[in-house]
Amino acid sequence: MFKPTKLLKVVSVILIVLSILGVLVMFAGYAMIGQLKGMEVPGVDMNVLYDAYSPLSMGLGVASSAVMLAAGVLGVRGKAFKAALVLMVVYIIYCVVSLVQSASLAAITPLSFVSFVLPILYLWGLYQSKE
Repeated sequence: MFKPTKLLKVVSVILIVLSILGVLVMFAGYAMIGQLKGMEVPGVDMNVLYDAYSPLSMGLGVASSAVMLAAGVLGVRGKAFKAALVLMVVYIIYCVVSLVQSASLAAITPLSFVSFVLPILYLWGLYQSKE
């Protein structure tokens, strides 16, 4: 049991909202990909688009959102400090793997590092909440 700080609660709520939105957008995109079959968009390699919605990437997206949601709920409730810490470390590892994958595709930009802002703020809030 720990008492969540205001920072931890705010970041946790943001994580919860983003995880739910992530799942909704991912499944909406997956539903729309069927309508794009056979279409040609100038300047867009449609195979890359189809690969983005492969079962593996869908599974990783759902798993990532589930970890974010669980960490957010634990951060708001303040019940299991170690579980919240482990979940956020797992999420950070996922972000690092995603960053390495983007770097291998030469698609890394300074904005790629933005995905680390919320986890770092979460860990800072978790550290401040430790009794």
